[in-house]
Amino acid sequence: MSAARVVTCCALAFALHAHAATSTAWETAGFTDFLKGRISGLSLTSDGILGLGPALRYRAALNQPAAWSLAAGPDGSIYAATGHAGKVFRIAADGAASLVWTAEQSEIFALAADKQSVYAASSPNGVVVRIANGKPQEIWRAPAKYVWALQPAPDGSLFIATGEPGRIYRVRPGGAAEFHADLYYDTEQANVTALALGPDGRVYAGTDPNGLVYEIASAGHARILYDSTLPEIRALAVASDGSVYAAAMGGAVAARSAAVPAADRAAT
Repeated sequence: MSAARVVTCCALAFALHAHAATSTAWETAGFTDFLKGRISGLSLTSDGILGLGPALRYRAALNQPAAWSLAAGPDGSIYAATGHAGKVFRIAADGAASLVWTAEQSEIFALAADKQSVYAASSPNGVVVRIANGKPQEIWRAPAKYVWALQPAPDGSLFIATGEPGRIYRVRPGGAAEFHADLYYDTEQANVTALALGPDGRVYAGTDPNGLVYEIASAGHARILYDSTLPEIRALAVASDGSVYAAAMGGAVAARSAAVPAADRAAT
């Protein structure tokens, strides 16, 4: 009986030892493999090289259903335009968020800033406000259904891109805190979805649904600079040498428009 126990124990010990010796080897390399994991505190280049990433300064929770746009304010803070409740928040350097404007409309798609002020536009059928010293001031009521983009100019004027119809307006400051608006260019597209300003003062506009990029030399005078194979020009950037960069995509206007509550869409 004792011998049987010894043999059994030895067999079990051998089986456990054999199982522990089994190993599997694999190799993770390249951009695609690393992208499958969660990157924390690191940066990943398109060549698949991992390096130290930028430090996370803060994580601000706005508790809003959607965040549509961000802009760096003249005071070094960050402003965030949110959706479904039409709110603009100011995020201080320590990450503390405070509400600076609540629109009557449900969405704030457009946000921009210059050296003095922050500008925000609400949709649908909304207004454009200037936020200075934490106080919002209405400067223009949109004659269009949507405002998709804002672009401040060095002379204090503000270019406004609208949707349904796709036009560009220019709002210029007047005396006694008044503002005057004029139609700068009518693209005859459904939406003007992106704006940028060149170093020579030319305005560049991206549109939907034909994916066109316009170069506008002056009020009413423009040419088509680029015709994309995708329906929407989502973003534009102009380099110091005058080179224009455009990001094109499909379906984004429809997705953002669908975010507007049904009650607001029915009221337009």
